[in-house]
Amino acid sequence: MKVRNISREKIVIVIECIIIVCLSLVSFDKIGFPSVINDEFGYLGNAAYFAGYGWESVLSDVPYYSYGYSIFLTPLYWLFDSGITVYYGASIINSFSLVGAFLSLNYILKELFPDIEVVLRSSICFMATVNMYTFIMVGYALAECFLFFSMCLIIASFLVFLKNPSLLNSVILGGLISFIHLLHQRALAVVVASIMLIMFMTFVKKISKKSAFIVVITIVLG
Repeated sequence: MKVRNISREKIVIVIECIIIVCLSLVSFDKIGFPSVINDEFGYLGNAAYFAGYGWESVLSDVPYYSYGYSIFLTPLYWLFDSGITVYYGASIINSFSLVGAFLSLNYILKELFPDIEVVLRSSICFMATVNMYTFIMVGYALAECFLFFSMCLIIASFLVFLKNPSLLNSVILGGLISFIHLLHQRALAVVVASIMLIMFMTFVKKISKKSAFIVVITIVLG
């Protein structure tokens, strides 16, 4: 019975992941060039710069944008010569970011509410992932989908950390919290809130001072 339940859970989740990718890329052939000029050129320009292209003149005309998302766009410039193909690649990265968010939400819900039936749990996570805003953002070279994924991953990592505040889990949590600020400057609020939560968990003795220190120092160094 246990094996059959595990198999059923995996099948349901895999099917929903496939649906998320297919739905998010349903208008894939209708994109091809940036339309949110400053924002998209900020991320694409950083990625092009990292890949060795001289986009200094473009970047000088747009505001500063955090470079975390651009790190994931950079390999596209190494792999493809066509700007349109690079832009398609950004949409694929965004699509798989939604899959990552969906899987992270599944883990979070499973940990917080272990008695929820598999189909109901995955359906809740599916509906939370499949919304108009995230689907629209898939078609742009913007960090929103990756921010959504990163936020879900941080919460999931918090749960892992609380269960087992090992050195590795402490560093991973601190690294993820630090990285989200590299995705977007406004995510500084997430960093501050996370540090406050770590301090509170230390105060109520849910985690040790040593583990808390490792997380905070990783955030600072990141």
